[in-house]
Amino acid sequence: ADTIKSYTDKGYELVSNDYPEDGTKFADDPQHYIVRLKHGLTEVTENKTVNQVIHYVYEGGGEAATDHNATVVFSQTITTDKVTGEKTYSDWTADNGDSFASVTSPVIDGYTADQLKVSEMTGITVDTEDISVTVTYTRNQGTIDVTYIDETTGKILTTKDLSGGTGDDSGYTTADTIKSYTDKGYELVS
Repeated sequence: ADTIKSYTDKGYELVSNDYPEDGTKFADDPQHYIVRLKHGLTEVTENKTVNQVIHYVYEGGGEAATDHNATVVFSQTITTDKVTGEKTYSDWTADNGDSFASVTSPVIDGYTADQLKVSEMTGITVDTEDISVTVTYTRNQGTIDVTYIDETTGKILTTKDLSGGTGDDSGYTTADTIKSYTDKGYELVS
């Protein structure tokens, strides 16, 4: 027992012991007993995470939509020999695959994303740096054409071409132009 304890205190683990628990007595024939010990091992799992963040922003600044976050987790086992202190490392393995799936960019009315989707990213390894992608939304542009026509002659009197961001007020009314023509003797038809 004392000898076994001296070894287990050094990191060994008892495998088997065929020496009688209550001791033995000398006999005419030689007696052989074997106590088997092995190096004790401890295992620790280490993890490393590779992150993917997709930011959705407006061209002029500001958050357009909530960020998309995804992770790939890698793990390895570190085994330490309790007798020698020697460490061995298993290979890194991906716990949840080694790629990031493609992500479709959110649709925002009145805006167009510079990337309609972020493509799948494959071959992610434990050494891959965190990935950050920015999808920028640009305001859609609308146009308005107003044409003033002399119905008597069929000629175009004037045109007004307007453009601006989708959903914005044009800030234009036809009242002043119509008044300028009625002051010259025209009558409004439509």
